[in-house]
Amino acid sequence: MDSRHQGPNGNNGYNGRNGCERRKSGRLPVSLSGRLTWKDTRGAIRFASIQTRDVTGDCAFVECRSGSPIPLYRLVQLQLDQQTRSLP
Repeated sequence: MDSRHQGPNGNNGYNGRNGCERRKSGRLPVSLSGRLTWKDTRGAIRFASIQTRDVTGDCAFVECRSGSPIPLYRLVQLQLDQQTRSLP
């Protein structure tokens, strides 16, 4: 199978022990641009540019393309670019 459709562990979403699909809904190979936003320890809003891949009904693979590291235990918001929100 094409490596760009593999999950982050290279397993295509299958459980390695018994070969069962773990996803609740089908995966769509959709690439969407956006950004993650959060507040740092001083309350300043920070952001990182992202690209999504392999979107399902309840999750997506998110790849950070730039920005600062996100500290643990931060509330993070995902914002999609305007042109990608109107996709069918």
